[in-house]
Amino acid sequence: MTIHEVTLQIMGILREGPNSANHIVLRLSQENDGKTPPLATLYRHLKTALDNGWIAIAGEAQARRGRPQQRYRVTDAGLKAAAVEARRLRSLADLALGKTQAV
Repeated sequence: MTIHEVTLQIMGILREGPNSANHIVLRLSQENDGKTPPLATLYRHLKTALDNGWIAIAGEAQARRGRPQQRYRVTDAGLKAAAVEARRLRSLADLALGKTQAV
């Protein structure tokens, strides 16, 4: 299964530890020269990762104002899926760069 780039980035951010969607948006912005996906896109990728068991809800954190925010964590299945996808992407990059022979 191919994992979308945003979903991979989310799982990478959550490797640092459980965090809220707000923190994920901040980290995505830092990693992408200030650009972030629309919030609807972010939540779609969070839902996909949750549905596939790649991330899980880790609890809630109190927001500065408003309602508590859900915190997410990457699962063992998510770590494994990300590693498989990283190897697939590395193999494609190597092929494109002429570092490997096509079979």
